Amino acid sequence: MRLLIAYLNTLSPYDLQMKNFTKYVQNTNSLHGLWNRGDTIVVGASGGRDSMCLLHVLSHIANKEGLTIVAAHVNHGLRGASSDRDQKIVEDFCVQLNIPCETLVVDASKKGQSEDQWRTIRRDFFARVSSDYNAHSVALGHHKNDHAETLLLHLLRGSGLSGLSNMSVKSAQTIGGSPVVLIRPLLGVKREDISIYCTDYSIEFGEDETNSSTDFTRNKIRMMLLPYLEKNYNTEIIDTLSRTAQSIGDDYAFLSENVRLSYVNDENSVSFDKQEFLALSPSAQRFFLRSAVGSLINEGSYGGFGLIEEFRKALLSKKNKNQTIQTNDLIFAVKNATVEITLAI
Repeated sequence: MRLLIAYLNTLSPYDLQMKNFTKYVQNTNSLHGLWNRGDTIVVGASGGRDSMCLLHVLSHIANKEGLTIVAAHVNHGLRGASSDRDQKIVEDFCVQLNIPCETLVVDASKKGQSEDQWRTIRRDFFARVSSDYNAHSVALGHHKNDHAETLLLHLLRGSGLSGLSNMSVKSAQTIGGSPVVLIRPLLGVKREDISIYCTDYSIEFGEDETNSSTDFTRNKIRMMLLPYLEKNYNTEIIDTLSRTAQSIGDDYAFLSENVRLSYVNDENSVSFDKQEFLALSPSAQRFFLRSAVGSLINEGSYGGFGLIEEFRKALLSKKNKNQTIQTNDLIFAVKNATVEITLAI
């Protein structure tokens, strides 16, 4: 196992020849247990370079390991003819690979939703397809550059461990009320390696025109900030940031498994014992409060670190009096020995 870990940490998929790409993905599975022989995997296929590469490499591995691959595509209809083109690319490719393809065409009335809402629509659809096919996991095409970009994006916006860890090779989540295992077999692969793979295998894919617009912060990071950091500070910045995100993710997982505090959680509130909370370390206190608030509202919609510290200050106060803090979304109340965080409905 140690030799395999060392191999994955040092080897770029193309250090030898193109054929090692598939082997690299198989070794990633061996290290992280992404699938077992005979599993069914739903692949989120947008029609872009990354997901088409993932669809191709998993279909190749499927022949060797008895996997069943199912593609799931969402046509948001946001880019007119380009959206329809991407749908056709995915569906035609699935015919070529002889794998089933499930497509969701989003109703025109839903246009204008936020990126978070679009993401929820995609994830809910993937979870539904996964349930319909009794799949063991949903595979996403995120790669090492995505990992690095997302770390910087969250760092610049301000984020806790959950945001900074941002992605993992394998994670169990609840999506649309259903348990789903998300896997990212290409998370250790760089964007340029994926491009080479698609070129060598003549894989058709669609280009999202909005990816070249610097109106979006993520695009600025990819097109301007990362090249600047690579040129002037660290030629291996992508690898460095990806490793950092992975390390933070490991720490976040450790806290998730070891921060223990009994609490009552329903749809609109979280309540817990004040003295039990005060017995935790400051790091564990912050982690618990973020988790509690995050169970009620999206992390990006509250005051972040400043609000968490305001909550901690109220709890650490030596004054024996009830306290209430109210934001646009939450009501934080300390009542004797009980603490309650409630949605401000």
